[in-house]
Amino acid sequence: MDAHFLPVKPPVALIATYAERYSLLLCRSVPSVLGQNLKPQAIVIVDDNDNLSFPSSMRKQIVEMCNASEIKCHILKNTRTRHMSGSGAWNTGIHFIAEKYGKDSIVAILDDDDEWRPNHLSSCFQSFRDNHRVNAVFPWLRRTDCAKAHRFSLKDLTVDEFLVGNPGVQGSNMLFRVSTLLALDGFDERLASCTDRDLLIRYIGTWGVSGIRVIKRVTVKHYAASGTVTTNLCAKAAGLDRFYEKHLRKYVSSCILERSLDRAVKLFRYPNASWVRSMFSREAVLVGNEEIAVGVAMHNNADSIAECLDSIFSQSSLRRRLRVILFDDASTDDSIAAASKYFGREGLVVLSGNNHNTAKTRNAINRYILNNCKDVVLIGRLDADDVFADETVLARLEKAFDQSNGASYVLAGNLQRTRRGRILRRANRATWRFLDLSHLAFRLKRMVNGKTGAELPSCNLFCIPKACLRYPNLDSAEDHALLVDCLCDAKDNNRVYLVEDLLLSIYTLGGRATTINRKKETYFSVRRDLLRKVENLI
Repeated sequence: MDAHFLPVKPPVALIATYAERYSLLLCRSVPSVLGQNLKPQAIVIVDDNDNLSFPSSMRKQIVEMCNASEIKCHILKNTRTRHMSGSGAWNTGIHFIAEKYGKDSIVAILDDDDEWRPNHLSSCFQSFRDNHRVNAVFPWLRRTDCAKAHRFSLKDLTVDEFLVGNPGVQGSNMLFRVSTLLALDGFDERLASCTDRDLLIRYIGTWGVSGIRVIKRVTVKHYAASGTVTTNLCAKAAGLDRFYEKHLRKYVSSCILERSLDRAVKLFRYPNASWVRSMFSREAVLVGNEEIAVGVAMHNNADSIAECLDSIFSQSSLRRRLRVILFDDASTDDSIAAASKYFGREGLVVLSGNNHNTAKTRNAINRYILNNCKDVVLIGRLDADDVFADETVLARLEKAFDQSNGASYVLAGNLQRTRRGRILRRANRATWRFLDLSHLAFRLKRMVNGKTGAELPSCNLFCIPKACLRYPNLDSAEDHALLVDCLCDAKDNNRVYLVEDLLLSIYTLGGRATTINRKKETYFSVRRDLLRKVENLI
């Protein structure tokens, strides 16, 4: 990354608040921001009330305090989900900061009842200045109800640890690059609690910890007082219910789940531990002779097919048997030889033909499955130059399908890599917003304009056999067209289940077919047709 992309301006402070806590905002959190050794670029305060307006006298007082410190102050109304542990307010602020100060800016979050020590921003911002690959910085904090500070290191920041509890990362000691939060779709606004744990599970599950820095210095004071989500046991239980429903498939063992439930019962008197255990037990039972089918269309993929098949056959923890249909479409290179080491594997079927057409080959694979694989309950695909993201992703998609209550389609997201193998930081997620046709049209418009990263995650669509649609015979975007059909029908006969936190595959950008198609007018004309189709339905 060039030097001019490095953040040269201090972070923007972001505070969410509501009526009962205005006095804390005025006497604690805002003064601690204004007292920083390194002044923030601005303060953004988001009001999380339903109808009440921010008191004009208090607004004036805060603005005057900020002006005296020569710090710009923005006071906003929460335009998203309200009263969900601040998640909607945080997301309102994050998007405002992205528009006002740019996606490369840094956001420093602070709860309205907490305070930063004077060295907080100066200690944390240095990590962003020193390395453009740093996306998140977490200093230590001290809770008022604990004798010792929360001290942790990078090795403590794992998905398993956040599934169990919280090693010490919560709202007031989080600093993120704004683009990173946008790539994660921000905070989950359906969680009444556990929002910090959920965000870190999704972050680490996507990028690991290579972009995180831990500041081994206590720079935050967290006030554990009554009236917070932590002490509101009803809200905490509702948040834990949703948290376990969302992340249950990530508990790779009952031991990790029991550690988490023991903590929830001990700290929050969580009442639904037995219900969570029963869900976990049901998911651990194998499902008879049922199968999941993965189709692979191959044409001159000698350099990638072995890695593709290896990622499929290394999948673990599936409740169903795996069926793989490999179709060689008139390859003239050594694709067959490269794939031959997998021949004889249980569940593998090898077909061949002379379609010279991606859509025809994919349809031939699906037709074979429908006619010959009576035990298949879920059909998906993996392109011959792509791979599954890790060894558990198919099991996690399977569990999402089982939790979907009869969905016809399951859509996950993907990571993207260049032809040289570099995995990009952005993630192409299967966001629930795709069910909003206005947002779908917005995304398609960006595709038409050739915006990087705007393509739909259509390579990650799985379906039940009776809902299996034919790929349209298009020169380009046939998979996008099929997905658009599914999404447009989602509110009628076909249910699409979107697995927002699952990045199923690593998709190779600039593949041979895509590169050729980009040079043709049909590449853009097909996408324009899809946009018009969706716009006509709005």
